[in-house]
Amino acid sequence: MPELLARRYSGSRTIYWTTAANLAVLFSGILLYSASSGINLQQLISAEITSSMNQAAAIYEKSGVKGEELDLVKQTMKTVSDLLVRLYPALITIIFAIMAGCNLALLKKAATVFQLNLNVGEFITFRNPDLLVWVLISSGFSMLLPSPLVTTPALNILLLVSLMYFVQGMAIVSVLISRQSISGILRIVLYIMLLVQPYLAVLVAGIGLCDLWLDFRTPKTQENL
Repeated sequence: MPELLARRYSGSRTIYWTTAANLAVLFSGILLYSASSGINLQQLISAEITSSMNQAAAIYEKSGVKGEELDLVKQTMKTVSDLLVRLYPALITIIFAIMAGCNLALLKKAATVFQLNLNVGEFITFRNPDLLVWVLISSGFSMLLPSPLVTTPALNILLLVSLMYFVQGMAIVSVLISRQSISGILRIVLYIMLLVQPYLAVLVAGIGLCDLWLDFRTPKTQENL
């Protein structure tokens, strides 16, 4: 990351290439380990996720959950397990991206303290490439196909692209909040709600997507008739 910033890369490009480099190192190591040990890591990961979910269901059972409630818990755990097995590549990518974003925020703070000139840019100006919407559309339609060999990668891509539009939506929300006289504590509570409430998160991602056609960040001026 420091090398990319020294080359005057923007903040978003720095996060992108740092995440890509980490993923390349991780999956190269996984492939080398799998080839040298003869272990099928896909089956190993699936078995570990399933085992963890079974242990969680067993904890519920020991705590006194019985009957239909226990069956519902087990069914939910199985659904979550199956989803994690399909989505773990996207989830790992998201974790690396969050780590890169946090590191970039710390570097930006340090650059301000030590008066270093970094081309990080402001978060409120973040905008995805316009062509990214076609990736979203393509992955969405690919989910309609019956083959898991197509739908599983499409689901991972759909999740990653949705996250990118969520980030753009958060940038727009930050601009809109900054125009209002809201206290700092209330802003923090509002941001936490947007992050942890699934329906609000979907709404924010929708705002980021609609920013492709509607410029939410430009103040609207009223014309005098």
